[in-house]
Amino acid sequence: MAKYEKHTERVHLRLTPTARKKLDILSQKSKLTLSKTIEQLIEGNPIREAPPLEFYRLCEEMRAIGRNFNQLVHRAHLNGDVNLPEYRQQAEEIQKAVFDIWRAVLSR
Repeated sequence: MAKYEKHTERVHLRLTPTARKKLDILSQKSKLTLSKTIEQLIEGNPIREAPPLEFYRLCEEMRAIGRNFNQLVHRAHLNGDVNLPEYRQQAEEIQKAVFDIWRAVLSR
């Protein structure tokens, strides 16, 4: 299916109460609408649980650390100097953030 194809077709479908409950559970866990859940199933895409909110917080934290790290590298290139303690601190923070994200994702 084209990525930006408009959803113009309607389908009325009958399900057993058990099938509907399964569909609702898949939709809720993945944070997808019923339409999007069915579309993903038709396309053969796996339906995965949405990551916990902590995952998004950790990703934002990593982006902030990455921005700081890029500023350090940029300054080092401009001035020809490297602040080794600050560089090491940023590198350690990045490693810790990556570890925290993996721990949060794998603990689900």
